[in-house]
Amino acid sequence: MSFNLDEFKPLASVLLQQGAPLLARALLGPFGGMIAGAVVPSLVEAFGLPADASPADIATAASKDDSAADKLAVIQAQHQDLLDWAQKAMDANQAALAAEPSFWGRLYVGGWRPAMGWLGVAVIGREVGYYAMLKGPLPFETLSLIVGLWCGLAGIRSVEMVRGVARTALATVAKRAVR
Repeated sequence: MSFNLDEFKPLASVLLQQGAPLLARALLGPFGGMIAGAVVPSLVEAFGLPADASPADIATAASKDDSAADKLAVIQAQHQDLLDWAQKAMDANQAALAAEPSFWGRLYVGGWRPAMGWLGVAVIGREVGYYAMLKGPLPFETLSLIVGLWCGLAGIRSVEMVRGVARTALATVAKRAVR
C-alpha cells in the first residue's frame, strides 16, 4: 500500500467532522506515513472497502456511513498508544525546535569552523605575502607546515563527527526530541 500523504487531507477533514481528531492530526503530522500504515487497514476493514482502497474512497465511505463516528472511535481506541506516542513526539520535536540556543552557544558551535578557516587564510596570506615581498618564494616546508596545522585543527571536527561526540545545534535538537 503506497500513498501520497497529500491524499489524506480529505480523509483527515472527514475524520475531524466525524469526531476522530487524534487520527486526523496524526495522519497529517510528520509521522503520517507510519500512522497511515497502521490505521488505514483498520479503516478499510471497518468500512467494508477493498484492501486497495484509496484515502478518498475511505473518506467517501466514512462521510456516508451513519455509524462512522462509532467505528472511528473504536479504531482510535485500538491505536491509542501509537497516536499518543506520535503526539508526544510531535510536541517534543516542536519544543526542541523552538528552543533557540544562546548567541554564544551558536557562535561557539557554528562559528569556530569559519573562524578556523579565516584564520588559516589569514596566516597563509600573511606568510605568502611576507615571503613574496621580502624573501622571495615561500619555502615548501613552511607552507606544508602551515597547511598541515590548519588542516589538523580543522580536521578535529571531522574526528568528533565520526566518533559521534561533536556538539552541534542539530545534535542538541536530536537529544531533546523523542526517539
